[in-house]
Amino acid sequence: MSIVVVGAKSQSMLEEHAEKLAIAVNDLPKVLREVSQRGDVEEVVVLSTCLRTEIYAVVDRFHPGVTQLQEWLGHYSGLPSEKLADELVVAYDDAAVAHLFEVASGIDSAVLGEGEVLGQVKRAFLAAQKEGVLGPVLRQLFKHAIEAGKKARSETSIASGITSMAHAAVELAKVQSNGSLQGKSVLVVGAGEMGTGLAEALSKRASVEEVLIANRTKAKAVQLANNIGARPLPMAEVPKALESVDVVFLSTVSPRPLLTADGLREATLKRSSPLVIVDTSIPHNVESDAKFINGIVVLDLSDVSNLAEAGLAHRSGEIASVRKLLGKELLRYQESVAHRGAAPVIAALRQRGEEIRLGVLRNFESELSQLDEKQRELVEAMTKRLIATYLHEPTVRLKDASGSAKGERLTEAIRHIFDI
Repeated sequence: MSIVVVGAKSQSMLEEHAEKLAIAVNDLPKVLREVSQRGDVEEVVVLSTCLRTEIYAVVDRFHPGVTQLQEWLGHYSGLPSEKLADELVVAYDDAAVAHLFEVASGIDSAVLGEGEVLGQVKRAFLAAQKEGVLGPVLRQLFKHAIEAGKKARSETSIASGITSMAHAAVELAKVQSNGSLQGKSVLVVGAGEMGTGLAEALSKRASVEEVLIANRTKAKAVQLANNIGARPLPMAEVPKALESVDVVFLSTVSPRPLLTADGLREATLKRSSPLVIVDTSIPHNVESDAKFINGIVVLDLSDVSNLAEAGLAHRSGEIASVRKLLGKELLRYQESVAHRGAAPVIAALRQRGEEIRLGVLRNFESELSQLDEKQRELVEAMTKRLIATYLHEPTVRLKDASGSAKGERLTEAIRHIFDI
C-alpha cells in the first residue's frame, strides 16, 4: 500500500482548469464516496479550498491508484485526464507526507504562513471521518499534520503579519479606497469560511461604518451578522445595495456570475462614487466585462495574492526554520508509523511462536516427564533457541521495512499467514 496525493493549486495551473476542479462544500460528501469506490483506493481525504484541490489516498497499488484518481478528477472537471496530467501534482509515501505537513504549516500557500489552511485541513479530516472513508493510515497522518501545523505557528514567526486571504482582501480594499475603509459601507456576499473571515477582519481591523451580510441561506447571514455586529441583507436586495455601498466582497460558489455587467452598469447610474469589488470566489462571481465599466474597480484572488506576497519579506526568513521543524516532525511521524506498524506484529509473531513451542512440548509431556531436571532445562532452552532463530530473519526484515509501503505489505502478509 502507498499514501498518495494527487491535485493542483490554482497558481500553478490554467485559471479555467482550477475553477472546474474546485469542489463545493455541499458536494464533498458525494465526492468522498465516489473517490473511495475507485478500485485501488482504501482510504481518502479531499482537501478543496479556493486555491487548491488535492486528494490524499491510501492505495493498494501505486500506479493504478494514481491513474484512478487522475481519471476521477478529469471526470469531475469535465477535462480529459491526459490534459490535466501536466498540471497535477503527484507525490507518494514520504513525499506525500512532507507535502501535507507543508500545506498545514502554511509554507505552501499563496499567502505565506496563512492560518486559514490549517482549519481547512482539519475540516477535510473531519469530513472524511464523517463519511466513513478515513482509515488508520490517514487518521494518523492528518492528526500529525495538524499538530505539525500548530507547532510551525507557535514555534516560529511564520504567522506574523498578513497571513490570511481574508485579511489580505480587506487590506487590498483599503488600498483601493484611499488607504482606509473608515466611514465606509461594506457588503459581504457569502457566509461560508472565507465570507466569515472577511466579515471578522472587517469588524476587527477596518473601522467601517456599516457591514452588510448577504447569503443564500438567510439563517447563516443572520448568525454571522449577529456575531460581528453587522446587518443581514436578503440576497434579493443585493442589486439595490450596489447603488449605495462603497465596497463589495464576494465569496460564494455559483455556477454563473452573481454580478453581471449589465446589473453593475445600471447601479453606477445611481452612484456618486466608485464601487470597489473584491471577488474571492472560485469560479469568479463577477462577469468579466464588468472590469471595463467606468466607476467600477474589480479585483480577484490573484490581486489579493499579489498584495500578500508584497508583504512577506519579514516572514520569508522563517521558511528555513519551519522546514527544519517539519523535518523533525517527519522523522517523528515515521517513527510512530514504525512503532504502530511493525512492533505489534513482531510481538504477536513471537507470541505465536511461543504458543506453538509450548503446544509441541505439551504433546510430548509423557516422554519429557522421564527426563531429569537438567535434561528438561536443556530441552526448554533448545526449543526456545529454535523458535528465536526461525523468527529472527522475518523480524529483522519487518523492522528494516517499517514505515514504508513494503513494510505495510510484509506486515499484512504476516498477519494473514499466521492469523495474528
